[in-house]
Amino acid sequence: MSGDYIVLTWSIDAASAADTARLMRARAALEAQGDWSLAYQRHGLWVFAQAPALRIQSLTPHEGVLIGDVFDSSGQLETAGVAIAGAQSVEAAARGLARQVWGRYVAIWSSPISGEAAALRDPMGGLDCITWRLDGVSVFASVLPDALLRQVGPALSIDWAVVAGFVDNTLRITGDLALTGLLGIGPGELVQLDRKGMRRTTVWRPRDHVHPRPGKADPIEAVVTTVDRCVGAWARAYPRILAELSGGLDSAIVGSALIGCQIPAPLAWLNAHTDQPQGDERLFATALLERFATAPLKSIARTPMVATPEDFSALADGPRPTLNGSDAPFDAEIACRAKALGAQALFTGQGGDVVFYELQTVLIAADRLMRQGPAGLDRRFLSQVAAWNQVSVWTVLRAAIVAAVGLEFQRWRPPPTWLGPLGQQAGRRRREHAWLTGLSGVAPGKRLQLRQLVYMQVVFGASRRGRDVALIHPLLSQPLVELCLSIPADRLAEDGRGRGLVRRLFAKRLPSIVTARRSKGDMTAFYGLAVAEGLETIRPFLLDGRLVAKGIVDRPALDATLQVEALAHEGRYGDVFDLLAIEAWVRCWEARIAALGHGA
Repeated sequence: MSGDYIVLTWSIDAASAADTARLMRARAALEAQGDWSLAYQRHGLWVFAQAPALRIQSLTPHEGVLIGDVFDSSGQLETAGVAIAGAQSVEAAARGLARQVWGRYVAIWSSPISGEAAALRDPMGGLDCITWRLDGVSVFASVLPDALLRQVGPALSIDWAVVAGFVDNTLRITGDLALTGLLGIGPGELVQLDRKGMRRTTVWRPRDHVHPRPGKADPIEAVVTTVDRCVGAWARAYPRILAELSGGLDSAIVGSALIGCQIPAPLAWLNAHTDQPQGDERLFATALLERFATAPLKSIARTPMVATPEDFSALADGPRPTLNGSDAPFDAEIACRAKALGAQALFTGQGGDVVFYELQTVLIAADRLMRQGPAGLDRRFLSQVAAWNQVSVWTVLRAAIVAAVGLEFQRWRPPPTWLGPLGQQAGRRRREHAWLTGLSGVAPGKRLQLRQLVYMQVVFGASRRGRDVALIHPLLSQPLVELCLSIPADRLAEDGRGRGLVRRLFAKRLPSIVTARRSKGDMTAFYGLAVAEGLETIRPFLLDGRLVAKGIVDRPALDATLQVEALAHEGRYGDVFDLLAIEAWVRCWEARIAALGHGA
């Protein structure tokens, strides 16, 4: 991925001969690959980076280094040391960063005397961070090349219970790693390492921003300016931009903010379309470009694709399965165009569905009931929510009362029908993501938003397009996320419509054909055909795969699903894509672990 990094830290006073030998061998092996270089060093700390390298800056006090992009409250690139000046401890410094700056970054502290080390991953999780300690050497990395693992890697094995959890609910892919000996640092989490072990502290979590502080101005008044500030900050950091313009509301909002930035226009606006009406949004994208009147619209005609196991295997060597590059032809096409135009970044509208609340659910009625009491459930509101969800008013009313008193809460998504014994066991014993604990007092509709926010971490996963350019998702910027979390779900879904609030707020900027649009682009049929056309290779890959062999997936149930008729009826194409990504990851890492000489 663009901006991958590896950090090695140690004590210059207490490093053993074995530690020193490991460090020297690791440096030689990484530099011998040709794509890694020593980008920063000081006593007891090396930072290796791949081009295009992320920004690197020193942090004082506490002997720190920050890798990535950080902005101040006004959206200007920031020297992060200002945010932690005077911090009395590493934890205080981490909390200062999470509170006073934002961006995509990893902050790492290391004492050259004691060898104690710590890392903070930014609250949005824009950069992954995997860590472990081997004797006196601590490692922090976004990727796991063999050159690193051979020299300073722990003994690895696959944790099949965690893999089973991935299959049961892909939300967990953004949490625990399925490689023993390694720890995946969560967004907003501080991990401190020393010879005695590690200590984990969550310094930022979305739940803390759900209820606005007393005395603060109405957050709705700041939505437009916050979008502009976040988009502008990223645009100034990466001025050579390709921008997705799908024709939907979220990319349109990002596009309108880009036009207002004091930077050159995007190199191009990209719009992909299929030959099916539901997958062709050029009408809306063209209307937007007429309003923006800047760079041309580059239309990408999607020819029918065939899903193959090889598409997933090509991206399977990362620390966790990636769901961000499943559409291999489109991924490769965007990567090619970005490289040809010399783009630094690809801007998307990803995250808007969650942040602005396009989460079709009757639960917002429970939020209104908890916030305003019975008077809030007036006939107009109930009718709007019922129409949005295509249910009766009585269904909405019952759901509001039941959910508000905590009697039931809908699962984020139903489990796959093909779960085997180990997969079912993982579902029963699942451990919640750190962001989804301690939610007492959070309304049901807002809980759903928090759960979806966890899942949105997948957009930071490995992809072909992300190898050469930075993938920037401005609507997942920390200030905007915090602001929209503080707005009640029923206000975000104003008038009983998904993203109803931002439709109104951006109505003056965007053509009504976009803001008043009731439908959304739908690629279901396109991807469904891709799975159906690829069944000849998909079926043996999955049915005779490792997930079936380990009892995580039930072979007869999966066999019944992987039939054209069943897929057409059930429509679980996305689950098949997810299963392919997990199976490919397992096979890749079993082979890598064996080649490293570790146990199975």
